[in-house]
Amino acid sequence: MKIMCTKRDLHEGLAAAGRVTGRSTLPILMNFLVKTTPSGLEITGYDLEIGIRRQIPAQVQEEGAFTVSSKILTDIVNALPDSHVQFSGDGQGALNLTCDRSSFDLLGLPADDFPNLPEVGEESEFTLKAGDLKALIQQVAFAASTDEARAVMTGIDLKIGDGKITMAATDGHRLAVRHLDVTEGATEPPAASIIIPARALNELARLLPQDDAAEVKIRLASNQIQFQVENTTLVSRLIEGQFPNFERVIPASTDKSVTMQTQELAQAVRRAAIVAREASNRVILKTEGDRLIVTAESGGVGKAKEDVEALREGEDVEIAFNAKYLLDVLNVLDSEGVRFELTGSLNPGLIRPVDGSDYLYVIMPMQIV
Repeated sequence: MKIMCTKRDLHEGLAAAGRVTGRSTLPILMNFLVKTTPSGLEITGYDLEIGIRRQIPAQVQEEGAFTVSSKILTDIVNALPDSHVQFSGDGQGALNLTCDRSSFDLLGLPADDFPNLPEVGEESEFTLKAGDLKALIQQVAFAASTDEARAVMTGIDLKIGDGKITMAATDGHRLAVRHLDVTEGATEPPAASIIIPARALNELARLLPQDDAAEVKIRLASNQIQFQVENTTLVSRLIEGQFPNFERVIPASTDKSVTMQTQELAQAVRRAAIVAREASNRVILKTEGDRLIVTAESGGVGKAKEDVEALREGEDVEIAFNAKYLLDVLNVLDSEGVRFELTGSLNPGLIRPVDGSDYLYVIMPMQIV
């Protein structure tokens, strides 16, 4: 086997595939699988739950494949000069890497021992624009639980039907739901109701290109989902189980609302959160006429107070929320204005962008003390 590529292309390929290496205890999965293809070189990282495969251009003089420590290879390539990198190997695990005056003899494991990524058939394929998919993920995934004891809630509920895609995530304290109309899409998506690990979608969001119009091919199977965009493929195992019926926690009606400028409110909450760190991240929102007063108080730190312009409908209201949960949603809204729809200080709050009905965020209140 003999291959040559640029350091830049190799670095980008290793960075992408390396997102999922090092999590498994199997020695072979601590490695990259690197093999030749008709168009160049293919680099794969896999942890038996999520796999990432990146194609890079390369000059292939002799075909072959090898595995090598993902950490060692990444560290070496990061330290190399900006030049061409050449690989040669015997197919049994021994690998030589050269770049200008540098040479490394590395030991790996046989490429045949590397498990194959699951293949998902084309019969279930549909497409989305990269920008639409990125927005879905960024506005929902942050609300997923990180508690592995509740595996279902570490995932994102994906429902497809009636020309609409809905993603939802909850950790029991807040809920994020985003809808996307796909009736004008290039292909009609199949009806589905699945749970995708939030970690897989977060990795996908990092891999999506800057070009929002780029086409992402999505394939569904009974226990796998595959995303392919440009030269990158991500495959993830789905989570088995029943996602919570989140519709029950969405307030059916509210009798008060407060509308603010999104960034003005975010900046006020961000400053108050500095004091709120020592008080369970609690910030209190209180309306006074055409102002919203944001306060936080901690016995060991002091008190923060700031007001922002607000448009109130209904009676004055006072309610406390976790500052982090507020900032999480304010940071992903692409609307200039945000509206809080409320009932009382002990009832869940409903947060929406003022210029759209495709997104909602439900947040549980905290006790006002």
